[in-house]
Amino acid sequence: MKLIKSLFIFIITILALGISNSYAAINFSVSPIKYDNIVLDPGDSITKTATLRNNGTGSVTIYTGKSDFEAKGNSGVPRFVRYSELVHPDQQISTWITIDTPQFIINPGEEKTINFQIDVPEDATPGGHYGAVFFKNPNSETSSGSGNIGINIDYGVLLLVNVTGEVISTGSVGTIVVNGGGGVKKMDDCPFGDLTRSRFDRKCIDNPFEDNHIGNENGDPELNENNDGDNEAVEDNNNGDNEGLENNESGTNNDNLNNENLENNENGTNNENLTNKDLEENNNGNNEEIGKDEEEFKIGFKIPFKNEGNTHIKLKGNIVLTDENGKQIKGVGKETIKNEYGAVIGEKVVDYIPINDSDSKVLPGTKRIFQCEWKGFPYEDRDKNGKIIMKNWNPSEYYTNMNTKKRKFLMFWERILEREQNKKINADINISYINEKGEEVKFNSAKEFYINYNEEYIGLNPYVLIPMGLLLFLIFMWSLVLMLKKRKCRKCKKKIKKDMKVCPYCGTNQNENTLLKSKKNKKSK
Repeated sequence: MKLIKSLFIFIITILALGISNSYAAINFSVSPIKYDNIVLDPGDSITKTATLRNNGTGSVTIYTGKSDFEAKGNSGVPRFVRYSELVHPDQQISTWITIDTPQFIINPGEEKTINFQIDVPEDATPGGHYGAVFFKNPNSETSSGSGNIGINIDYGVLLLVNVTGEVISTGSVGTIVVNGGGGVKKMDDCPFGDLTRSRFDRKCIDNPFEDNHIGNENGDPELNENNDGDNEAVEDNNNGDNEGLENNESGTNNDNLNNENLENNENGTNNENLTNKDLEENNNGNNEEIGKDEEEFKIGFKIPFKNEGNTHIKLKGNIVLTDENGKQIKGVGKETIKNEYGAVIGEKVVDYIPINDSDSKVLPGTKRIFQCEWKGFPYEDRDKNGKIIMKNWNPSEYYTNMNTKKRKFLMFWERILEREQNKKINADINISYINEKGEEVKFNSAKEFYINYNEEYIGLNPYVLIPMGLLLFLIFMWSLVLMLKKRKCRKCKKKIKKDMKVCPYCGTNQNENTLLKSKKNKKSK
């Protein structure tokens, strides 16, 4: 019995260790994340490298593989497929790639550099060819938050190759759509103005002489939409379906790519450590309807672009905002700062809203909808650990700060007041790309929309001015009454009451007879 019990404990321990190892955290980084500027002639060969670093705590066996990819939907997310599944077979590249290391073991903290070669056939089709070299641990599994086993983690390098010849680089911009809203509180029209408006939720107080319970502090959002021009619906596919191809259980002929991370790579995250969770969060974020969050100010721009050539195009541009007076609104956007490998290393505040800040490409024969947002006025802040982070002021916060920041204190007749603003904003949209001749092709468009927000400003204090005005009015009326009740002495010319018969200053008799005599004497003289 004791032997059976000991054997049972030994088996349970071995199983626990095995489960612990299979769920061990796997953390890799790959550089570069993509090669997107390779130009080759038919018959040429080129060798490239990819460096994989194990940032985890255990040794892992890695298998290498290759795949073609094509754009999926209007979001531009890469879809990794077999050569036989390509919609445009003339864009394939996987059969040109040779990897010198089919598999290897990488220890904790170790870096491995893998060489791969691209051999272009003599009869290669001119234009763009798209694929990837990936690294895979087929035995690795991650546990989701609910305790379920997740999918395998893959890392890779995207390849965008141009073959010389009759290369055509041309495209067209579709109808641009502007969606606005979020972060707006509607102000009640109080019968007594701000004197009976709650300073907590800006709602009217029905009876200012009774205690009132504060209602919803957030208020009701009022969304404004102004989609000028043609309201043609622009198809928006940002679901970013992350279904990968079938996993090769043998781990040797990995021509199929479990594509969560490489999709995220081209979708603009530029993160060297790509995980399935990152892509899921990114795609979910793109699918949120603009203006849903009533506390978040957000103006969305959807810019459709169709690539009508045979090579990939990098669209660049910006959106410049001006107010109704034609003055440019500055500090409205933030732009990523990238290193030489294309990885994001920071952000900076700019006076425009960048278009395609991730530098992603539009593949030939596809349509891409570029989405960018105006989330207010970005500024640098620090988190609890002292790290610099970017936050946004909404228009209410920004214009309130502009109206009050120059005043360190208020005079007794001044007060911070609030008003509702409905402001028209003009958006100048500038887009361009470089064609096959090296020439810049430009597109320009203009849209207008309205933003509705509340701002605080320094105004006159009614609680001081009204009592002071009333007091001055009473003093004036009293003085007027006194002046009407007085007359001047005929001799010393001092003011006396009308009913006085003798001047209290000089003693002169002021009766009617004396007055009449004095008048007659003046006439005779």
